[in-house]
Amino acid sequence: MKNVTRVLLALLVLVLVGFTAQAGDIKSAGKKGNWSAPTTWVGGVVPSAADNVIIADGDTVTIDANVSITNITVGEGGTNFARLTFSLTTSTTVTVTGNILVAVNGGVSVSGNTINGNLKHDMTVYGDITCNDPGGQRITGVDTVSWRGWDLKSGSTGSTLSVCNVIFTGSKNSTITLAGTNILYNSENEFSGITINKSGTARVILKSDVYVSGGSSSQPAGVVPVINFVRGLVETGRYALVHAWTDAAGTVGMSDSSYVLGNFGRGISNGGTSTRDFPIGDAKGYRPARIHNTTAGVATGHHIRIGIVTGNANTGSSTFAGGIDKVSAVRYYTVMYCKGLATNPATMTYDKFGVSYGSDDGVATGNGNLRVAVADSTRKAWTSVGPAVYTTLATPPSQLIYSDVASPLVTLNDGQWMTVALARVTGTTENSLTGGATAVEKVSSVPAEFALEQNYPNPFNPSTAISYQLSAVGFVTLKVFDALGREVATLVQAEQSAGRYRVTFDASNLTSGTYFCRLQAGNSVDTKKLLLVK
Repeated sequence: MKNVTRVLLALLVLVLVGFTAQAGDIKSAGKKGNWSAPTTWVGGVVPSAADNVIIADGDTVTIDANVSITNITVGEGGTNFARLTFSLTTSTTVTVTGNILVAVNGGVSVSGNTINGNLKHDMTVYGDITCNDPGGQRITGVDTVSWRGWDLKSGSTGSTLSVCNVIFTGSKNSTITLAGTNILYNSENEFSGITINKSGTARVILKSDVYVSGGSSSQPAGVVPVINFVRGLVETGRYALVHAWTDAAGTVGMSDSSYVLGNFGRGISNGGTSTRDFPIGDAKGYRPARIHNTTAGVATGHHIRIGIVTGNANTGSSTFAGGIDKVSAVRYYTVMYCKGLATNPATMTYDKFGVSYGSDDGVATGNGNLRVAVADSTRKAWTSVGPAVYTTLATPPSQLIYSDVASPLVTLNDGQWMTVALARVTGTTENSLTGGATAVEKVSSVPAEFALEQNYPNPFNPSTAISYQLSAVGFVTLKVFDALGREVATLVQAEQSAGRYRVTFDASNLTSGTYFCRLQAGNSVDTKKLLLVK
């Protein structure tokens, strides 16, 4: 009898465990149906806010009412396509408090509406968006307008246009990973409007290039693909946030508390010359850039990417021309041209460049000796491009200095990049261009084992040298955190070749205490403790 009792108890435990594992998981029932219909779901239960939702292989579920859920997975990775789409007649809102995962052979997309106008949906996301399908193919056997991947804009303005705008919110980081977008342009996996509205120190972090679709000045408010910065940073790393729309009104709200930490791309009009502003910065703050092109774009998706590299613009042996004798030891800008979907080789020419300065750039207020300089990707030879007349302004948070017309003009081929930096007039000293600078020096080009060495001196006040070694070329980040894990400085954030490097870290603006320096290159990570004593 005791054995029977034990068996029954064990079976009861297994049943309870199995029930617990399945609770809150709701799966589509093997058909094409509306979200609000009980017949769309296994067991006839329409998902609610606490549920995790799975769109099964072969199913298409249409969001036809306002929805709130925890996590959603579209597709199971099989050969039958799965799709999540939106109503063609009614605006809806979707709130996802967890993550969105699109499997291979899955799709989240909108289709052209049937109301003879414009239709906007909104999706609020607290967690991550991961799309493992590269997109670009119709889902055969579903309907004529169903797409795989992640595509949130479809149709024509004023008649069939449908969009879904995404709002990233919450106090935790959100990551975006879109398969097939780590190339110079991809119109298949893309967003429409994006709003960044994070709280605390939360960010949106890119694990791939992210494209935002192009728009038209004839589109009404709401359906135009605007990137709206409210609060929080977009951290791109080696990737880029690219906005295909060529209108200046497409990117709004940028500030010292909300900008792109890394690389931002802007579309270029086919109509001719244009001026573009780039809402970028680094760990020390918002440092926007500006550029003026003198030749038109050549095809859909052509754009300019500009990013910031924290470090010395002088390689250590750079030369200077045009009446300058020093470039910034704090940061410099990279500029790259991408031809988009053009089939032929393409170039673009630029004549004016603007970069920013703030309180950490070593720029003194009220003098006329600050300049802008340009160089190719090697940074071996810097040339001043003016402006001839400019008086430095008080900072904060940042001020933009815009050059005169470069002579000769600068031309970039597809995928080619150049560099831009602050510079000073020869023989002047008001603008040190060091500030709280982090000077990065390459000590040796001989490959070595990956390693972060202990800083020297340690304890230190207020500066110290940090040395590290790289075994292969890769994207490198070297950051400093306080004892609570908050980032206080980004010392390096750039592609570097194998060899040995030394960084001078100036902690003049920090208080005494324990800090941690973290080096990452690819999957290799190392951390050292730093002690600042004032």
